[in-house]
Amino acid sequence: STLISSGNKDILLANICKEREATHYISPPGSKVYLDASSAFQNIDIALSYHGYDHPKYSQIHGDFVPYMCILDLLFNEGYKSRKIILKGSGVI
Repeated sequence: STLISSGNKDILLANICKEREATHYISPPGSKVYLDASSAFQNIDIALSYHGYDHPKYSQIHGDFVPYMCILDLLFNEGYKSRKIILKGSGVI
């Protein structure tokens, strides 16, 4: 609530990074299409990279597996097995 940055999408993200004195912005891959078409981060010399995450699959009650749900989805569907599934996705196991 204290940020003064403005703009839309790529410009806003770059301005927030600049305001917070960031040197690197790590984006989810879903933003790649519009960020790659932008020079907003290059113009202010902030490195841009993408976080790739191979979501581990787990049993869900209804239909095909849907990744990137709330942690509650994992907990309610897998219970005590959730910790092992989370660690599998992080590459710790």
